[in-house]
Amino acid sequence: MRLYTIVLSSVIAVGLGSWVSCRNNTGSGNLNCDPGMTQCGEACVNTQNDDNHCGACGYACAQGVDCVAGICDNECPPGLEMCNGNCVDLNSDPDHCGVCDSTCSGATPYCFAAGCVDQCPQGHVDCNFACVDLSSDMLNCGQCGQDCPINGDCVSGVCQCEAGLTNCGDVCSDLSMDPNHCGDCNTECRNGGECISGVCQCPAGTNECNGQCVDFSNDPDHCGDCNTQCGLYGACNSGNCDCIPGAEICGVDGCQDTTASPDFCGDCNTQCNDEEFCNNGTCECRPGLLFCASAGGCIDPLSNPNHCNDCDTPCGGATPVCDGGVCADQCPGGLNECNDACVDQDTNPLHCGDCGEVCNNDQVCVQGGCEDYWPAPVCTQCPCDDCGDNACCEFPGDPTLLICVGGGEGCPQ
Repeated sequence: MRLYTIVLSSVIAVGLGSWVSCRNNTGSGNLNCDPGMTQCGEACVNTQNDDNHCGACGYACAQGVDCVAGICDNECPPGLEMCNGNCVDLNSDPDHCGVCDSTCSGATPYCFAAGCVDQCPQGHVDCNFACVDLSSDMLNCGQCGQDCPINGDCVSGVCQCEAGLTNCGDVCSDLSMDPNHCGDCNTECRNGGECISGVCQCPAGTNECNGQCVDFSNDPDHCGDCNTQCGLYGACNSGNCDCIPGAEICGVDGCQDTTASPDFCGDCNTQCNDEEFCNNGTCECRPGLLFCASAGGCIDPLSNPNHCNDCDTPCGGATPVCDGGVCADQCPGGLNECNDACVDQDTNPLHCGDCGEVCNNDQVCVQGGCEDYWPAPVCTQCPCDDCGDNACCEFPGDPTLLICVGGGEGCPQ
């Protein structure tokens, strides 16, 4: 037995559970509709409460059913009743025979005319213990299990739609204005598009960018044009990116935090090395690392055997390894030896997970894996809502710099 399933709390008027009836109301010309109103044909309507355009143009609630918050206050199609969120035929459903909580079984397993019987009468077909008339049954039209569109009808065993509507399987649709079946049953107007005269178009005041309808005046991913992104550190106001304090616009990369971003440190053109981080707009050695001109960059004085504890002390002979800034004969348990450097591969950004595996300048080492990070915008303490589902953390060795860390492994230790 096929059922129409309705979820009362979330059904939208375009879904299977909504008993809708499309009406032909196309027109020409664009109307200057007030905010909150939508042009449907030649009229401006409020799709939140219009019974003939509920949720979108062309979706009409059934007679006597109100449109509330863009959703038809659901009723089942004529001839069906609501039982536990399903629209069923009490005249033939063996699980809901006559009333919702009546089940046919035993010597009378069939349901006919709202009563349990021992067999289906002549002229009716057994469809999984439901005695139905295949010529008119909406759930078994022409054959068992063939259900008609929710706003259609079963006539002489054939599903039919009213004049001007097309059978699109689940619903009889007005292809001239149905955004889910625009021009044909398989074309959906996505990303806020409207169906006008059978063609998907962007609503007035929006523009098409790579298949999306966007508002250049306030879309932070398409601010002023299709290619300008304001980024995490900006907002789009009247078609222009406004950056948060400490951030500046860096071309197509949008607003960047030049005080803390290692890719835009101090200005849009300065990128820190992998051994560095951005501290107040200046590239510096990561906390715990030391700049050594003789090494040509930043080194770890606690583990580098050529610069153990300072730039000028190499290890060798009987004490070839550097452990905690002291030359020793071997690395202690719990640390890994990487070319005479004693390191913790779970946390060391120069040997993350393996010897010589250096994390990129915009990554930190978390449990032996290099994970992307970015400065937490605006936030002064963790947790930070702007990090979303990512971890809000202190940058290793610098508790004043808060970062968002991806990867799902948490914060670096």
